[in-house]
Amino acid sequence: MKRAAATERTQLHNGEPSTIPLKQLVPGAPITIHDFQHRRFCDIIRETFSSDPAAHSFHYHPYELKWTPPGSDYEERVYGELYTSQAWLKEDARIQSLTLDPTETNQEAPRAIVAIMLASDATGLGQFASSKAWPVYAFFGNQSKYDRAKPTQHAAHHLAYLPSVSFSRHAVVRTSSNVIIDAR
Repeated sequence: MKRAAATERTQLHNGEPSTIPLKQLVPGAPITIHDFQHRRFCDIIRETFSSDPAAHSFHYHPYELKWTPPGSDYEERVYGELYTSQAWLKEDARIQSLTLDPTETNQEAPRAIVAIMLASDATGLGQFASSKAWPVYAFFGNQSKYDRAKPTQHAAHHLAYLPSVSFSRHAVVRTSSNVIIDAR
């Protein structure tokens, strides 16, 4: 049984499809979160791509970045951004070749990939950090990593706040943020 589970985890890590239902692969306690504070991905995408000045420098189509070492005759492929990856090149070629429904309007609208990257870390809420929150931020992989890392670019978009939960094993806990945890 352990060997089969390890094989499944390896296959999932390598991007291969699983043969075991996900529920059996991921052990844990079911959690119900009421009043979960979040924004919709589509709202963030629409807002950023239509009104954020940084969107003018976003990369909407991939390219291969190559470098020729000084005094050399061969080119070397450089991987440094999402939009220079082989996966992005392949997926962009696929969506550009899709046949759209002829009854739909706006057939000539451009098609592009929107790469969303998520990040979260604990943040102290009080002066002495006795209470914490875990904000979830969305970043766009279409933006250069050099621009994305600058605080002045305001590249982080608030997506959600994960509530703080704590519970003891084999107990049902109701927290102040209406999170119900069943750890039986």
